[in-house]
Amino acid sequence: MNIMAAVTLLITAFSALLAVPASSAAAAAACATDIRSAQYVTYRGQASDSSLGAVQLREDNCGNYWAYVQIYGGALTSNEYAQAWVSRWDNGVRTAIYSCDSPGGNGHVKAGETTCVTPKIRSRNSSSLFIASAHYYHRTSSTGPWIDEYWGQTPAVR
Repeated sequence: MNIMAAVTLLITAFSALLAVPASSAAAAAACATDIRSAQYVTYRGQASDSSLGAVQLREDNCGNYWAYVQIYGGALTSNEYAQAWVSRWDNGVRTAIYSCDSPGGNGHVKAGETTCVTPKIRSRNSSSLFIASAHYYHRTSSTGPWIDEYWGQTPAVR
């Protein structure tokens, strides 16, 4: 067998392995849009008890979890940003953590925006716990340090 024939055979074999059956594609589409439950907590100021937004821990029917953050009162300015995280805990140990900036997320909340979502993570077993958290940061000038002013965290969910 010549090299070109071998390469063609390998490409054909890998293509067959990567093909997604229609039923799997339909199941994935249902998971992408079907929210089974959501825990919700408002952001609270560290210096005051005012509310700035909310963080949710969302779950779909396929056992995937993700965090969603919503800023109230309009889009952020260039001196503000917010970030959300979803974490998985197994036997008291954090085994995964993803932010809106992780691959599969849509990026932290920046100027002109009000929301972000993390990538979905899957439950490893029936004892896995999930927590969503979020922080809001601002600075007083374009070169000043970022100040962590508001935060929120959902209760752990199994």
